[in-house]
Amino acid sequence: MEHLLNNFFLQLPEEEQSVLLFMRKHILQFSEHFTEHYKFNTPFYYYKGKWNCYLYHNKKSKRTYIAFLNGYLMKHKALLAEGRTQGRVYYFDCKKDIDIKTINELLDLTIITQEKKLSNKNSSPKKSKKTLTLNKTKKAASK
Repeated sequence: MEHLLNNFFLQLPEEEQSVLLFMRKHILQFSEHFTEHYKFNTPFYYYKGKWNCYLYHNKKSKRTYIAFLNGYLMKHKALLAEGRTQGRVYYFDCKKDIDIKTINELLDLTIITQEKKLSNKNSSPKKSKKTLTLNKTKKAASK
């Protein structure tokens, strides 16, 4: 996997390569809970084992961005939907310095969003159909 990840970055044009290599390092250092994986020919970053964001360079449009998979839950003026139902993107201008303040805000926000989703799953378990059926059977038997 490391070989595929490195190839992804090495095949990029110079400016895009330096931006995305910086972002790669920054994301992995931002929280110990971020891990890097190679999915769909691009680097994905998981937070506590769940898909969170990915880095991408579109060869046709020549645009480079970070996409947040739960972006629809994140409220930030820098994020764009562009027809996406769930994900939101933040575009990099590879000719300028990275706006580290905005990147840190987005990473903080995606962590908060992911933590909320994880805590909601743990605090309100859904009843399975089997459980509902057993409860109805018990009520009927007690009458």
